[in-house]
Amino acid sequence: MGWQIVKHSLSMLFRNLGNALKVSVGPILLAILLSTVALALTGISPEALALSIQGGVLPPGAIMAFAFVFVVMIFTFAWVAVAWHRFILLEEYPGILPALGDRPIWAYAGRSLGLGLLMLLVMLPVILISGSIVGIFGSGRVVGAVMGFGVGLVFTFLWLRLALILPAIAVGKPMKLAESWSVTRDWSGHILNAAAILVVLNVMASLVTGILGFGIIGMLAELAISWITLMAGTSILTTLYGILVEKRALPA
Repeated sequence: MGWQIVKHSLSMLFRNLGNALKVSVGPILLAILLSTVALALTGISPEALALSIQGGVLPPGAIMAFAFVFVVMIFTFAWVAVAWHRFILLEEYPGILPALGDRPIWAYAGRSLGLGLLMLLVMLPVILISGSIVGIFGSGRVVGAVMGFGVGLVFTFLWLRLALILPAIAVGKPMKLAESWSVTRDWSGHILNAAAILVVLNVMASLVTGILGFGIIGMLAELAISWITLMAGTSILTTLYGILVEKRALPA
């Protein structure tokens, strides 16, 4: 059943590829444009901002630029996700750009951030435990891969159990975290299987981009994989919401 969830979600994405592109490409291009202009106005290049973030020390101009870019990216993610949820669940077809008026985009962004922070707190003990295990058994590739898979599996499983609050917001029927956890309880085994498949697919995608390197082909592949990851993740939440909340049938 876990594979059916993933397969249906990916099939739903690629069967509606034209609408998926309408939902996402325009907002993403606008986000890139706004971020580029903001960085240009502050006199900071994207490379310099990335280096500042990696170094953990942000000059004043970089702090403002980073904050602006972060808000733009979060808003864009919410804009795309809300439009995709509504297209699948409400058959609301996008135009050249997905609709903004009367859409719960800021609410979606806020709940996404809140859920992300909660997940970070929940995952800290898991990360600490995995770090201790690596410390005991060594940091070899096998141990690192197993621990990475375990952490990714726990995170993805918990996210899928809790994040039905997001498509609920998108269609104007908000629900609480406890409700999302409750409605997914009977499907927890299927969701765990789906989470394992997603983690494996993500690892495979990382291997592909690693092999291709940082050339033009590698960059294009990374962009394509990032887009598929965003849209597929949103599709899986949409699928689970449709099945478990709206009681739709999962196609075989």
